[in-house]
Amino acid sequence: MGSENVRAVARRASAAVAILVVVVTAACQDPIQPSDIAGDYVLVSVAGDLLPAVLIENQFWRFRVHSQELVLTPDGKGRLATIGEGGPTDGDSPPEAFSWQSQLLYRVDDRRIVVEYVCPMDATCMAPPHLILRRTPGGLVGESLMNERDPLEYHPGPVLEDVQSAAAR
Repeated sequence: MGSENVRAVARRASAAVAILVVVVTAACQDPIQPSDIAGDYVLVSVAGDLLPAVLIENQFWRFRVHSQELVLTPDGKGRLATIGEGGPTDGDSPPEAFSWQSQLLYRVDDRRIVVEYVCPMDATCMAPPHLILRRTPGGLVGESLMNERDPLEYHPGPVLEDVQSAAAR
């Protein structure tokens, strides 16, 4: 084997080792922890539509979200506050304004953030999980398990005073 062939083989081997190191390092990264994602997030789009956007629509109901805030605390708790309008799709009634707030629990499961809304006493609620979030360079992207349109795109943001005050009403 000539010296040029030996150098070519050595270069290929070096490149293969470098690729292997990158793959192994990426696979061995520490999993995310609640403290890594704790913070305030605001909903910016639903199924690619910027807010205000239709969140839920079927043959009976249509709900449009105007603003939504997601707060995740380092202890695996948080809240979701929403302001919007909606109602029956029968055409007989105009949409009504609404605001609501829900406490939530979350856990990190294999790089996914699994969210469960806390069911109020004496209420009938869907079984969890209710929302699956993934980290993105821009914030979080969610897949709703409650018949909402998705993906739900959240960006880091400040507490929105109108969401906070309206949801407290």
